[in-house]
Amino acid sequence: MSLIASRALVHQRIAFQRASRPTPELASDVVLRVLDESGVASIAPARHVSMRYRGDVTFAFNFKSDSLTAHADVNAKYVLGAHSIGALNLSAWKT
Repeated sequence: MSLIASRALVHQRIAFQRASRPTPELASDVVLRVLDESGVASIAPARHVSMRYRGDVTFAFNFKSDSLTAHADVNAKYVLGAHSIGALNLSAWKT
């Protein structure tokens, strides 16, 4: 295999890896667009956490690679997830 062909394969592999692992920004943009198109009201998202509101349900999306605590009352009734939001996960609770 020539050096040029070898470099081309390396560049293809890098491009595939980048395409197969979306950045947090891309994941955030996709989720926000879907929520907006669904008519879900929202506030301006933080860098790693996005809060959305739909009726009496609050959604918290964690885009961090670490778990975090939901900004909800300790006695909140969770309809999805829990008070601790896992990495790259979400929780939803009734307000």
